[in-house]
Amino acid sequence: MGAEVIVSPDGLLWALEKIVQRDPHVNPALLFERAVNGAGRINLQKYVIALGAAIVEYEPPMTDDELLQLADLRQIVKESIGNAEHTYTRTRRYENALVLLYPRLRSRLESNKGTEEVVGQVRIAKMRKQETNAAQQIVQNRDSQEGRMERMELILRLEDVRLFHEWVPKTQRPHDLMSTIKHVQQNLKRRDAAYDDFWTKVLMSAWVARETNVDLADWIQSENPKNARQVAEIIKILETASMLKEKALEE
Repeated sequence: MGAEVIVSPDGLLWALEKIVQRDPHVNPALLFERAVNGAGRINLQKYVIALGAAIVEYEPPMTDDELLQLADLRQIVKESIGNAEHTYTRTRRYENALVLLYPRLRSRLESNKGTEEVVGQVRIAKMRKQETNAAQQIVQNRDSQEGRMERMELILRLEDVRLFHEWVPKTQRPHDLMSTIKHVQQNLKRRDAAYDDFWTKVLMSAWVARETNVDLADWIQSENPKNARQVAEIIKILETASMLKEKALEE
């Protein structure tokens, strides 16, 4: 004869037998709680999935409070396995024997639920997710830093405009908007970064701003440039249109 599976009355076979026989003197929820907590001389934490399967399959009588208690305990086990913890990792050491003794458990014990293989896959997935999150955080931090630098450069570039540039008086050349647009079209090269912008729209907006005495820097800011480079492109358009000049700084 082979060795006995469990000899303690707190052991697995004793517990399963009480569940399967629907023993009215045994509280299944309390029995399951002892297994979850590792109480008793024989630690049954590795068998809680088998015990839970037996309770579901054989439906021993329980009160509503006991059903709620059982649901809470099973949630603890589920979260532990979902967190790739080893506490309730299922051992399959005696499962072939259990299926022979309790055939109704076959379909439940044939699954890989809660096994070391599955928990290991969860653990690897969690590690990969953590690595991905860490990499994304690095990128976000870098982007945030770059964003702060771009905003600072934009502020400084607009301040440069305020200090060093002003509109060419509207009484000087060019005399009208259409000739100005034609002039820019002839002189703004496709290789210029400013060419990629909607330069005609920018130019028309600038013309109105100058006509209505809007401050140059305020108007540029109203165009919502994203960075200092876009401010430089707007300046390039206006310079090509002969619409602004550098201020003569006082000594």
